[in-house]
Amino acid sequence: MDHPNITVIEQTEIGANWNGVGGYASGFQTLCTPAEKDVGYPYRDSEALLGDEIAVGREMAARFSWQAYLVANNLFAEWIERGRDFPTHAQWADYLKWVFNEAEIEPQIATVPDGGIRRVGEEWVVSFDRAGAAVKEEVEANHVVLTGPGATFPPLVQTEAIPDSRYLNGMTFWEKRNDILPAPGRQIVVIGGGGGAGAILAWLAERFSERKVRILSLTREGTLFPRGDGFSERRWFSIEPDTKWRSLSVAQRRGILGRTEGGVVSLRNKAIVDASNDVSYEIGEAQSVKWIDSGMETGFDYGGTLEIIAKHDKGFIAISDADYIIDARGFNLWGLFSLLETSLARPLSVLNSRQRDSLERRILEDLSIPKFGRRGTALSRFPSGLHVPALGWLNYGPGIGNLGALGMMATRILEKRPVPPSRPLVD
Repeated sequence: MDHPNITVIEQTEIGANWNGVGGYASGFQTLCTPAEKDVGYPYRDSEALLGDEIAVGREMAARFSWQAYLVANNLFAEWIERGRDFPTHAQWADYLKWVFNEAEIEPQIATVPDGGIRRVGEEWVVSFDRAGAAVKEEVEANHVVLTGPGATFPPLVQTEAIPDSRYLNGMTFWEKRNDILPAPGRQIVVIGGGGGAGAILAWLAERFSERKVRILSLTREGTLFPRGDGFSERRWFSIEPDTKWRSLSVAQRRGILGRTEGGVVSLRNKAIVDASNDVSYEIGEAQSVKWIDSGMETGFDYGGTLEIIAKHDKGFIAISDADYIIDARGFNLWGLFSLLETSLARPLSVLNSRQRDSLERRILEDLSIPKFGRRGTALSRFPSGLHVPALGWLNYGPGIGNLGALGMMATRILEKRPVPPSRPLVD
């Protein structure tokens, strides 16, 4: 069967965003999706055949599914007897490592620096730095796939004196979570109302349940919205977009995305937060964070407190007496484009919200960036072959770009691939 050579570049290790090694998670919390939504889900490749006439979907399920992993590691019976619960993040990372091993793919443990992806003639060239290596390495590719959540948003800092240990974000929180110890009467403020903020609030609520620590959730609506998790919502993850998804208006699609992925909290974390008497809520959109130096460093006084200025419809409010602020507003997906060389990144980085919306509506069927804009503009000459699955949600459903339907995402990228198999695909 015709298939591409694949080069995977991973900064730390496979599954680092899940097992707690690379931030983003502790490894101990559970996924908000069932394990059966694995690397090949929904296994619809029944028409694509391998050389011996075996359907790709059937072969994928037999070799790389979650159940195959459990059987291979003598864990299947235990998983069943424990109620087929969602796996922890660390267990999911172990599964991903197993998949790579079974596929005989050895990832390149290296970092792609900002500007490290460029175009040379008809090829993409990716430069990467391997730890301990004296020189950069490069790989040529016909196609490049950008994955991951993007970069954290810039800090809401008004003064430069804020200690790093007191102002954390959705990535650094998990690395430093065990160092958090607020003083009596002070509070921990969590900014944001999405899945990352919900996971952090749930962890804090359980961690400090016996100490009665004040925890404040600051969101624009003053509310944490639960993720729609019934069949009527979940079916959109694996439905073929050309059937019903694309028949919805853009506003309707965005409404479903907002109830299933964007700015919602998993039901499990929502239940933990709702059961806590220590979590309170404030309405407002955080604007800046200020450090108020007390000049003392004795006892529980860590030398100062944090104050947040937040905006809502009636003006501004100040939230004070915070020992820690967790900025969990999410991640900037558009920050992925900083990996492109300046001439490629510039036309994407300067798009305003309306232009970004227009670009998302035109993401191609293989989840790649289209030639976009009026004739003569920089983006109208954008080269083909740069795939960004997370920008495909609007056109192809909420399962594209996350754990909702990885198999369907991969099929879209590979089926439309008009290249010979001798060239590598870089992820």
